Amino acid sequence: MRRIGRRRKAARKALMHAAKLRHLSDKQWQRQRRRRLIRFVLRRAIHRMFQQKPVTVPQPEIRTIVLKKATTYTVWGRRKRIIRFLLRRFYRNLRYGERTNHSPGHRFWKNIGAADRLSMVLNSFAASLIAYWFISFAGQLLNYLMAHTFGYDSAIRYYRVIYFISPRDYTPDAVQTLFSTEPFTALILSIISLIIYNNVRRFEGVLKQIFLWGYVWGMILFFGALAVGNILTKGFGHVITYLYLMDTAKLILTMTALGVLLLAGTFSRMLFLSLANCYLTEINHHNAPHFVRFQVVWPFVLSVMSIVLFKTPKIQPYEAFTLLTGFIFILPVWQSPLPNAEIHFEESGAIYLRQKMLMISIIIWMAYRLFTDPQLLGR
Repeated sequence: MRRIGRRRKAARKALMHAAKLRHLSDKQWQRQRRRRLIRFVLRRAIHRMFQQKPVTVPQPEIRTIVLKKATTYTVWGRRKRIIRFLLRRFYRNLRYGERTNHSPGHRFWKNIGAADRLSMVLNSFAASLIAYWFISFAGQLLNYLMAHTFGYDSAIRYYRVIYFISPRDYTPDAVQTLFSTEPFTALILSIISLIIYNNVRRFEGVLKQIFLWGYVWGMILFFGALAVGNILTKGFGHVITYLYLMDTAKLILTMTALGVLLLAGTFSRMLFLSLANCYLTEINHHNAPHFVRFQVVWPFVLSVMSIVLFKTPKIQPYEAFTLLTGFIFILPVWQSPLPNAEIHFEESGAIYLRQKMLMISIIIWMAYRLFTDPQLLGR
């Protein structure tokens, strides 16, 4: 009840004050307003005079450090991590036994020991050397005979056929004939080797590898020599030069030759997979990469290194680059899509080193170097 009474009194005072203000004139209202302001200012000044000043304690300075984002969360950092991951995975795939796939085909290949893998590499390596020597020697021999038909004195050396004539004695017909004999011989022998291999591919003998490598080396020694000869104007490139082709035509011819090598390697993967019946009972997408690596990639690398060492120090850049174009043929064989279905073989051979074939390849190359190197013969 007291609260209600107080509220009523406050309301009456407010009403009375409002009524007084209505009756006041403008001058009186202005006078009252000044008084109120003066009272407020005086009251505030007196209050400040007698008020105690608060003691201010110095606060330590707080420095705000803006943390930057770590570099690993940037776009370039993410790209570097992805690149490192892809390179690491590619390196693991190159090495044997690093994959985590423990499928039956993987376990079957893992059970093959290091000695058996080395036997596969050496057998294919011996077949590759024999095939290259046969194609190379056949081209040199035919080139030697064609040189005598033009009345040129020539000799077969371990690195190439040399002519005992001056550059002025060459005629356009002689140049086109002599420098195109070996590439076309290699192409013809390559086609013949492919036909023979298709007829014997169902047998489990290892000797059929010679015909398959003969097909590979024939393609390399023709299309690789065509591409490198156009670029360096050496060897087979002299024939193109005497055809008086424009630079654009030479470029198109070079790219076409490299493209044919790439396509030939792409469509030759099944030819190499059919060699699996020499050692395995089946080939599938688990053991196919390992088989291609030990049957094709490593033997080819060893063959190129051996041929370069054999022709040292007389090897020319034209011949070296022609051998290197073989990697354009081998790369799609190695990286082409794997077979989706399993290929079973009715008959399969055993994994062991063919010592006779390896010894024959070494003896052939040693005898060839002995009889075609004048320094060794003392002539």
